[in-house]
Amino acid sequence: MNTVTLITGQLIVQACSALIGILIARYVGKSDYGQYVLAFSFSGTVGLLFSMGADYVVVREVAREPERYRNLFGAALWIRLITLPLISIGMTLLAVVLGYEIEQRGYIFLAALVLGLTTLGDLPRSIFQARQRMTFDTLTRGLDKVCALVLIVVAVMVWNTQSIALIFVLTLVGSVTGLVTASFALRRLVGTPTLGHPREAIRLMRRSLPLIVSMILMIVFEQLPIILLSRSHSYTDVASYGAALSLVSPFGLLAIALQASLLPRLSILTHRRSLDPRAHARAVGLNILIALPFCVALYLAAPLLIHALYGDEFASVVEHLRVMILLLPVMYANIYGNTLLIAAGKTRQLLFIVLLNLTLTIALSIWLIPAGASLGAIMVRILAPAVGTIVMLVLAPRWLRAPQMISSDSPS
Repeated sequence: MNTVTLITGQLIVQACSALIGILIARYVGKSDYGQYVLAFSFSGTVGLLFSMGADYVVVREVAREPERYRNLFGAALWIRLITLPLISIGMTLLAVVLGYEIEQRGYIFLAALVLGLTTLGDLPRSIFQARQRMTFDTLTRGLDKVCALVLIVVAVMVWNTQSIALIFVLTLVGSVTGLVTASFALRRLVGTPTLGHPREAIRLMRRSLPLIVSMILMIVFEQLPIILLSRSHSYTDVASYGAALSLVSPFGLLAIALQASLLPRLSILTHRRSLDPRAHARAVGLNILIALPFCVALYLAAPLLIHALYGDEFASVVEHLRVMILLLPVMYANIYGNTLLIAAGKTRQLLFIVLLNLTLTIALSIWLIPAGASLGAIMVRILAPAVGTIVMLVLAPRWLRAPQMISSDSPS
């Protein structure tokens, strides 16, 4: 039941996000949609710095020791209160250094604020997940996006606005709504948490540091193709990439929701236990099998989806979408592998895989994006994580071996 609830919530989030993008593309324009995609991709490269990866530690530790939630929550909250203003301003300054025009810098700043406030709202949700109360997670997360979608529908279709800045502001309002709702739900579930002492935040950051480095680099290699594409090609190319990805991503969220619901359980099962290679192989096969029907459906429906949702201006994206669907099996297997390593606390191994993915992304980007434009960026987005995922899944049984116990007849 928890898994179904979390999957439902993630589908609502992705559906609303996709509809917001479609509204911008159809009613504001392809180039403006490209700026919207770039702003969130650029800010998203360091989005996990808002939480410093603490949420994963909070879920894992609270699932094992529920009584520790107050200390962990207060420490994670301190981290966000410090990082929110620093990172939002830092991303804007980075956009200045990289030479983006002033209008795009403003969009990047607003996108960073949206991501920061959304991450702040994710802290109560980490407690919900650890305590297996996925209904609270789903309702608060869904309200965030539904509120933003309703406001943007009114702005675009009723007020006929052409302002991307206004759309960012309305998205920000949705994030604030989700944050307030999640905070009230947490208070109802476990009472009013305490902020605690900043020293606790430092301890939590030290514990999550290996994980946050891996997660940030993971986001960087996912978003790097869009950023490099924007440096060498037009915003319309970025829009083509974004449109194809937006139709594939909602189907990938099934894997994200499934693994997120299993993280607390996996944290307990992998604690000082070896990974069964046969069970591991079955899990990998099942994840890939789940992705295949979505690939077939998207391939067949690609022309209809693009023309119905994005309009004739995006007709060339049909080819892009039919290539992008290859990302789904990679995504399902990759998310399973990442969740397994996080649950087992194998942060060094995860960092190795992420560094491999990042190296491949940079190398392939230099080769494919200048000549292939948006289609080249799509190929980079698929090939780099595909190689890294294969390596991770092959090595996982070796990495997740339980410590060998000394037998009673062994020499002392």
